[in-house]
Amino acid sequence: MQSNGTNIQLEASSVDLILFVTVYHEVGESEAVLKEFGRILKPEGKLIIVEVIKRGIFPGAPVQNPETLKAEIEAGNFKLEQMLPYKRYGIFCSTKKA
Repeated sequence: MQSNGTNIQLEASSVDLILFVTVYHEVGESEAVLKEFGRILKPEGKLIIVEVIKRGIFPGAPVQNPETLKAEIEAGNFKLEQMLPYKRYGIFCSTKKA
């Protein structure tokens, strides 16, 4: 499925899991995209974002600030359940806020 992320052609509350691996930093309209993710995720659905948080994994790879990413996720009406560091990555596991 292709989409700019702001108007995903899926029914509301129809998705169990959204997994973004090293692409969140490319999203231009993160607030609108997170709002759309909230629309299509089921109430118990999960949003998992994996991003590089430490230099050195790939030359030139954009490094994300974990606190900034956490703030964006929570501003997007998600609750960050946990952030798991794995090597040079951060795995951000979130659920929809009630």
